[in-house]
Amino acid sequence: LPMTRGQIFHKCVELSIHLNPGRTAFELVDEAFARLIDRNDGLADFLTSISDIERAEIRSEVSSLLQTFFETFPPLRRAWAPTTELPRKVLLHGGKIVLQGRFDLTIGRPDDLTAGRVLVELKTGRAVPHHLDDLRFYALLETLVVGVPPSLLASFYVDAGRVQIEAVDEDLLASSLKRTSNSLIRLMELRLKRTQPERRPSAACRWCPEAADCKNGQQWLSEAEGVGVW
Repeated sequence: LPMTRGQIFHKCVELSIHLNPGRTAFELVDEAFARLIDRNDGLADFLTSISDIERAEIRSEVSSLLQTFFETFPPLRRAWAPTTELPRKVLLHGGKIVLQGRFDLTIGRPDDLTAGRVLVELKTGRAVPHHLDDLRFYALLETLVVGVPPSLLASFYVDAGRVQIEAVDEDLLASSLKRTSNSLIRLMELRLKRTQPERRPSAACRWCPEAADCKNGQQWLSEAEGVGVW
């Protein structure tokens, strides 16, 4: 349900930018539901399979989040050139390696070789460390595709109305490049069976498809629940 709520919320933000005249939070949620159900994908199947009460609960939660967003995030002016769900893809070694991502929200644009775009991730849950790593990877993607890095990275936590900002510089891009390179090397070693995969329990166990049969993962989840770790 948290992922579903997040996807619907992001669709609402997208519609709020491009629909004219504007809509209320409840109207945007209705529009988002209709568009997402029409896609005939996994999310659409889920939304049509749940009960009316469950759908109503999701609508209520997303409407509340959206209203909080409108009250705490600056109005997105057209002069800022806001875009939503902006895709970026980098193909390496003839397409054998693909680096890709999709930015929740961007504001501004580069001016020739001067950085001017801000990458914003809209988060409907709690802050976790990998959110920063994701944004730094997006900064690397933007630089490789456009040739100009973004000026700022921002994680906006909707329910708290709080923003976490990080400026983009050479050190950040170099660190992201090193992390990405190390990850690619690790993946290739696993694919070529030059190293063995390790089970490392973490918060990712909450949505891991192997969690039900993983002793280490179940133990971590049990301990995390006991101390209130997200």
